[in-house]
Amino acid sequence: IYRIVQEGLTNIAKHARATAVDVILTYSHPQVMLTIRDNGAGLPVPEDAQESKRKEGIGLVAMRERTLSLGGSFEVSSEQGKGTAIRVEIPV
Repeated sequence: IYRIVQEGLTNIAKHARATAVDVILTYSHPQVMLTIRDNGAGLPVPEDAQESKRKEGIGLVAMRERTLSLGGSFEVSSEQGKGTAIRVEIPV
């Protein structure tokens, strides 16, 4: 979980041009939920799911792979000019 947060914050610092960031970590048996969100530039909107996979940066790919290797789920939502939110749920 630490590495997922670390990569998320690194991506925000490098790319988002954000002025605010929230990191929310909660535990509710049987899972840990993590949300990282910013008010930055947002991600480019892909035309379809295939394009979405191709445009995902190395950082997001690494975060997704770490999450999936722990049996979790990974979701990214973004709006141009309004920021990005990453939601992770990992069973414990």
